[in-house]
Amino acid sequence: MPETGVKKIKFAGGTTYMTGNNSLIVVPAQEKTKFEVAEWYPGTPQAQKNNVTWLLKDVKRNNVILKFNGIAGVLININKKYSGQAVFLLEASSSANAANIHHSGILIRGYCKPLIASSQWRTTRDGDNIKNGDPISYGDPVFLHLETEGLNGSTLSVELYNQQLGDDKKVYTYNNVLCINGEVNLLIRNTFAWRGKIDWLQPIENFYIKVKLGNAYIKDSRNQDLHAVYLKVQNKVSNKKIEPPLNLSPVKLGKQEVNDKRYELCRYTAITITEDSRTLKVFSEKPPVPAKLKDFEIVAGEAHNIKKISVALEDYHTEKCLVKNSTHKKNVAKVTKDDKPQPDLTIKGGKVELQLMADISNAINVNPFMYIWPPMIKPQVYQLSLDSCRYTRKLNFLVYPDIKWELEFKWNHDAPFAFKYSNKLNQYELKEAREKAIGSAVDAGMADAWGEMAQSFELSLKAKWDKEKQSVEYGKKICEKIGKTLATFVKIKQLVADITTEVSNRTPFSLTIKSPAIAASIGWYRDEQTDGDVSKAATIVELKFGADPLIGAEFKIDLIQAGAEFISPAIGRIITWLREHSKKHLDLEFSLTLSGDIKISGETQINVNEPKLTQGKVSALGVITVDLLLKAHAKGEFTAIGIQGAAEGEASAKASTGVTGGVDVGADQKGIYILPRAEFAGVIVTIVLKGSIKYGVMKKTFDKSPDPLTVLKPASVKFNKDNFYINH
Repeated sequence: MPETGVKKIKFAGGTTYMTGNNSLIVVPAQEKTKFEVAEWYPGTPQAQKNNVTWLLKDVKRNNVILKFNGIAGVLININKKYSGQAVFLLEASSSANAANIHHSGILIRGYCKPLIASSQWRTTRDGDNIKNGDPISYGDPVFLHLETEGLNGSTLSVELYNQQLGDDKKVYTYNNVLCINGEVNLLIRNTFAWRGKIDWLQPIENFYIKVKLGNAYIKDSRNQDLHAVYLKVQNKVSNKKIEPPLNLSPVKLGKQEVNDKRYELCRYTAITITEDSRTLKVFSEKPPVPAKLKDFEIVAGEAHNIKKISVALEDYHTEKCLVKNSTHKKNVAKVTKDDKPQPDLTIKGGKVELQLMADISNAINVNPFMYIWPPMIKPQVYQLSLDSCRYTRKLNFLVYPDIKWELEFKWNHDAPFAFKYSNKLNQYELKEAREKAIGSAVDAGMADAWGEMAQSFELSLKAKWDKEKQSVEYGKKICEKIGKTLATFVKIKQLVADITTEVSNRTPFSLTIKSPAIAASIGWYRDEQTDGDVSKAATIVELKFGADPLIGAEFKIDLIQAGAEFISPAIGRIITWLREHSKKHLDLEFSLTLSGDIKISGETQINVNEPKLTQGKVSALGVITVDLLLKAHAKGEFTAIGIQGAAEGEASAKASTGVTGGVDVGADQKGIYILPRAEFAGVIVTIVLKGSIKYGVMKKTFDKSPDPLTVLKPASVKFNKDNFYINH
């Protein structure tokens, strides 16, 4: 049986703001607009043509808002309350069953000047108005109810103000507030947070709101932009819990449900921001991505660290824009910097590119300490406006300077804490030993007399920015004032002097108790997050510490001299004579060195925004090493066939080993751990055989050294880090 009935309807008369191919029509609120059947299916009987049912629905076809029975035409008007961004669907049917429609309708949207018709504060969802009535307490939930015109389907911002002497103070801003069926029903659950925003708490505080659509404040019928005047709050706390607000549907469902989906042909359907390795979808009309706008934080410099941002608009089409004199077809995006207009940007292929920078050089030269702590730095705000008939979105890019601060301290002693030697050393070692001992003794005298020692300091506060191409440094003069503050090490110095008096003087030895070399620094800066909330730029604090050694000693014995002394005094005299008279041609060394050090080093990086991303490690290690060295170095001159020449050679063998024990203290995303370390360095023998022969200007060298030989392989105890987290 051939299909009969209404095939197509059309706009037939009245005032419109926008029309185009009968796809979407914007009509004045509460004005009658005529629609009629434009085309029937062939063979439709006249009886059907005289009995048409007209239905005005929500665009999902779930709810019927208006229903008319008549002939082939109808007059429609949309109430001001239901006018705004919300879209309706008008359809017609000539069937006895009104649900049997061929889905060939027209999209309609009502327009009128946005207005706040009435405002109320309530303690329950459908309760009485308490505006200027009984006070609530901080921590109580409160409901804001607004009746509107021309705002149906819009997303609003509600600003909360506290009445004060002089200028009133903005306390809080609630974003993404929905106007559903011409009403705002916002459940506010953070009234306790208001209390901390008030400068001088009074027994009763008065609050009111302002409502913004985009950048414009919405007024009431008296041309005032102050609404819900006043909510009274007494200086009592009922609850300290803070929760985000909730958008609620009207208690009475009304005649039209709100649709997030829109049908204008001039459109985009999603927004994605990309910057280096960060990608974030900030809006999409398709679930599950919510239509939430975020501030996107960026760290940038000036000439050397300009950040390139790409904003992609999915399914971007403006060629069918129906608004007269619209800028949509020109594919431009408006930009402001700190509320000052910037040159328009062109949207090409659904993308717009921004180049953002933080220009701080002039300001930092005047007052660098205004940038000393990242959370206190006010960002430069770039706002990008993306307009189409279907959606208008504003993206805020908060640009922070890439300034990095570092406070660095270094301290070194010019002499060892203590040096002790035996007169049994050969004369070639005595001179060096006496110099070290004199330096240590002078240092000890300074410690006793003035409480300080010969030492060197470096202390600096540095700031670098624009990819570290620009810098400034402060505080070097402070170094001179620190010498007398390190009393702890003076006491160690005096203690060490007592230790060295206990050393025996019988063997040829030298004992050095090493002075500490300490370096510490703390750096802080803002950096973009690639984990967690990638729209944020976190404050990073870096701590570094090194002491090499913090405590250390070295004990060295001349085995040749010691052996000679203990075997026979006569042999000792012979060895001494040989060393003295053969030094021109031969150097011999056979020594045993035992050393022990405690070393501390580490670095920790703390993410202030998200502490769980903190990472780093500090190691405290005790190291004992043993070195056995046999070394001979020979040199001489000769004449062969009337040609004078020179020859020299080196032969040595060294065996080394060591034991390390200590702990690593660190943090990662699992928590804080204390991990033991136990390692054996093995025994490695190194043999060196080198020589050279020189005839006049010609020189020949040779190296017959074999590869190092591992006598005992290194070994270590492996500990499972999962067993050493202190928070597990």
